[in-house]
Amino acid sequence: MLPWTSRRSAQCVFGAGEVHPMAAPRIRRARVRWSARAVIGVLPVFISRAVRRGNWNATLETMDTERGATVFEIGPAQAGLRLDSFLCARIPRLSRVQIQRAIGHRVRLQREPRPKPSTRLRAGDRVIVGFPALHEDPERLARIHLPVLHEDGWLLAVDKPAGLVVHPTMGDYRASVVIHLRERHPAGKALTLAHRLDRDTSGVLLLAKSPGAARVLHQGFLAATVRKRYLALVSPPLRRSGGVLDGPLGPDPQEARRCRRRVVPGGVAARTRFRVLRQFPDCSLVELWPLTGRQHQIRVHLQAEGSPVVGDSLYGGIPAPRHLLHAAELQLPHPESEQPLRIRSPLPADMRAFLAGRTGLRGQVAAGS
Repeated sequence: MLPWTSRRSAQCVFGAGEVHPMAAPRIRRARVRWSARAVIGVLPVFISRAVRRGNWNATLETMDTERGATVFEIGPAQAGLRLDSFLCARIPRLSRVQIQRAIGHRVRLQREPRPKPSTRLRAGDRVIVGFPALHEDPERLARIHLPVLHEDGWLLAVDKPAGLVVHPTMGDYRASVVIHLRERHPAGKALTLAHRLDRDTSGVLLLAKSPGAARVLHQGFLAATVRKRYLALVSPPLRRSGGVLDGPLGPDPQEARRCRRRVVPGGVAARTRFRVLRQFPDCSLVELWPLTGRQHQIRVHLQAEGSPVVGDSLYGGIPAPRHLLHAAELQLPHPESEQPLRIRSPLPADMRAFLAGRTGLRGQVAAGS
C-alpha cells in the first residue's frame, strides 16, 4: 500500500496539476524520503496528468477499469526516444533512477511485455502503466451519491460532494467521480470530464457524453465561453467589497510541498473577479468568477488578498473539516443548440451550518446563492 491516500499528498511531492481530501493525511515534514515502492505506486496517476499537460503527440487513450491500467499511444514526435527519457521528460521532478525502477515493476509496451529503460519507442507504440491492486472499502463506495443537476444527450452535470476526487488516484480508484459514473451510467466509458474540481471543492461538475461533445466543451473553456461562479467563506473578512484579483501565479519557491502556488513575478497570468455578498466580524461570504483557469487560482488569490478560504490548510485558512469553496454555477452555450445553459448547485450543508449562527444570514444566503 502507498504511504498516503490523498491525491494532494502525491501532488505535493511530485508537483502535479490541480486537484486534488476527506480527512486525508497531510505531509507535514519539510523533507520526505520516498521509497521506490511509493514512486512506483504513484507513477500511473502522475504520468497521466503530466502527459496531458504537455504539447507532445502522446495521448491518453484509455483508463481501463477492468485491466487497471492507463494506456498512452506514442506519436511521431516521440519515435526513437528511450522509454525512460520519455517518462523523465514528462515528469521532471522524478530522477532517472526512480523512473527506471518504476519501469521494471509497473510499465510495459504492448509489443514488449518487459521493456528496458533503454527500449526505443516507435510511433504507434502503446505504453501501458499498470495500477497496483487496491482494496477499497465497499461501504464507502456504496455511500457515494452524485445528484444529477442536468442531463441530455450531450452532457451530464452532477453535484460533486466535498471529499471525493474527480480522477482516480492510487488510494481512490473506484471511489472517484469519473470511474464511479463510468461503471454505473449508460454512457459508460464515453463519459469525459470537461473540467476539474479539487477533492475538497463541492459543486457543479460537468462531463461530456461523447468525444464530439468533449471537443466542443474543451474549445468553449479555451475561448472563455464557459463561465464558472464560486462561493467561498473567507476569514478574516475581505477589506474590499469587490473588484478583480490580478496576480500571476507560479510554484512557491519556499515551500517543500510543490503543489503549493503563490503570486510571483513572471508567473502565468491569472485574474479573478469577486464580490462580497455578506460581511461579518470574523468572515465574508464572497462570490467569485475566475477569468482564467489556473491551478488553485481562487485559493491563492484570496490568500494573497489576506483572506484565505476557511479550512484551507494549504494556504493558511482557519481550521475547518474542509476548505469551504463551492462551485455554485456553470454557464455555457449548449454544444448542440448553442442556446444558453445555466447549471446551479445549492449551497452545501456544511457551509450553511458554518453561517447558521451569524445574525440574519440564514434567509439572505439562500437568495445570494
